[in-house]
Formats: sequence, C-alpha cells, structure tokens
Amino acid sequence: MKHLFLLSWLLGSGLLARAQFQLGPQPALRVASGAMFTQKVAVAAYAGRPYRLSMRAQADTAGGSWASLGIVYLHNRRYRGMADLYNQKIALNRVRSRQWVTYTISGTLPAQTDTVLLTPNVNGNGRFAFDDFRLEVRQPSGAWQLVPLSNGDFEAAAPADSSALRLPAGWRPAPPVAGYTYRVAAETDGNHYLLLRGTGTVAYGDNRRAGHYQLANGVKLYYEIYGQGPPLLLLHGNGESINSFRYQIADFARQYQVIAVDTRDHGKSAATKGALTYDLFAQDMVALLDALRVPAAHLVGWSDGGNTGLSMALHHPARVKSLVTMGANIYADTTALDGRLLR
Repeated sequence: MKHLFLLSWLLGSGLLARAQFQLGPQPALRVASGAMFTQKVAVAAYAGRPYRLSMRAQADTAGGSWASLGIVYLHNRRYRGMADLYNQKIALNRVRSRQWVTYTISGTLPAQTDTVLLTPNVNGNGRFAFDDFRLEVRQPSGAWQLVPLSNGDFEAAAPADSSALRLPAGWRPAPPVAGYTYRVAAETDGNHYLLLRGTGTVAYGDNRRAGHYQLANGVKLYYEIYGQGPPLLLLHGNGESINSFRYQIADFARQYQVIAVDTRDHGKSAATKGALTYDLFAQDMVALLDALRVPAAHLVGWSDGGNTGLSMALHHPARVKSLVTMGANIYADTTALDGRLLR
C-alpha cells in the first residue's frame, strides 16, 4: 500500500477536480496506526542471493501493541516486492517481549534488485527499543557476508532534540507521525539504542471520535470522516478495512472531506449472508452517500475497492466526480488476466 502515497500527490496537486460541497468541520485528531523509520541500502552486487535481516528489539506495551521489521525490494526506485516479520512463518514474528530479543527475516533478493529499504515499524502505543540491525547475504561458498549499514547500532552521535523529525544519522521517518517520538538512549553499560515512544494515538478504523454507523441498502455500514472540503470516498480491498488507507488519510484530509468506509462483511460493518458482488458494494456506497446527503464524491479505490469504484462509475456516473483505481479490473477472465491465474 505504500505506493498509494502517489495518490496523495495526485489529489494535493489538483490533478483531480475538486467540488465545493462540504459536510462541515471536524475536530482535530491524533490518529495513527503506528510509525515507521527507514534506511536505504545499495544491494545491486547481491541481487538474486539469499539474505537475512536481523535486529534486537524489545517492547513495553498494552492493548495489543507490537513492533515489527520489514524490507522492501527496489529496482530503479520501482517496487519489486517486500517481506515483513509478521508474515514470516516463525514463532517470533512480533516484537512484544520486554526483554531484548533478536528477530530475523530471511529470504532471497529478487533478481535485478539494486536497493532495499529497511522498514522497522511499530503498531500502537507503548515503549519500543531497537538496536543492532544487521543485513547479511550468502556468498556462493555458503559463507554469510555482512552488508554495511549506516549507524545500525546507534553508536553515532545523537541529534540534539528528541522529535519524530530528528532520527539519528542513517535513518529517516516514513512518514513523520504525531504522537511518536524518537530518542537515542543508553543502557547502564553505555550501549546506545533507539527508543521510540507512542502515546495518545488511536488507529484509523478504530476512532470513536470520527466513527459513525449508518444503515444503507439494508446493511449497517461503519465509516469515519476526516477533514473539510470536497467529499472523497475511500474504498479498501478484499479482506481489508479503513486502516488500509492509514498512510493516506491525513494527507487527503488536508484538502478533502474524507469518507473512509468499511464495506459490508469487512471491518466494523455488519456481516451479511448471501453473495458479495462489486455491484452490490457500489449500491451500498450510493446508499451511504444518499444518507450523508452527498450528491457526488471523488473516489479512490484499491483492488476490490477499485472494482467497486468502477461499478459506481459505470452504473451511477452522476455520483462520481473523479475516480482513481489501483489493482482493479471488471473482467475476471482472460480479457484482463493471464489464463494461468484462473486455474
């Protein structure tokens, strides 16, 4: 989903037309599912080789918060894939322990990968500590070769302040998130580590201040509203929820009245019986816009949400001011898909 940052730019730059309809002011909120910090590493010399990425970490949290570690593969700055600790089929796939534990991702760098992006991340509130990042690749001989990282042990000089905008040398926040602070801390033996704290945040999709329920097309739909301006309806993908747009909502809300909705049988919206179709989802969204007295909205749809947006544009064009879709198509056959995917 991180490539959806492009959509923030498309909307913010005015490439999508804006209407003048507004739903009214909303209170400022500190809403974020978590925070991430990153480091780019050149790996062209190791493309196609097995790798392992590790870190030491600990967490002191409540309410189900946790931390993780990710790696994104790039070629000419284009996305080629990713891996994350929580998708690894291993016992230690979340950072929840109050003790220092070493966590490891293993895999193979895709062919032609020239850069990887290290993406340590946290989800929720609490105290999170990180140290000793290591990236290794396996040589043809079978030996493991260490790939140089910048300040992977946080022993370089720390920044003068402790804000989310001032990570230590070698690391960057992506994106900066209110409610999270970074600080280089020291243990009693003098070892330095990165201390990240999250306080007073609430996740998108779980924000009672912005959340509402509405009966629409016979189903109870959950939605959240952010910002002021022309209405913008966000449609998530299959098996997802409002939280799928956690990296985009804040930017969109600077210029739009964002209506982020859980489609039926997803998130906090009601479970139903019977077949689910994109046309049905589209009818639900039209009914929701009716209930909110929104004559037409801009639409951003991801995957199945993109299909829902296409159905709305096809069958209810007067309700769609503009449409941006990603990973969507309306033909579940060889018109749009490789036949091998349909077997």
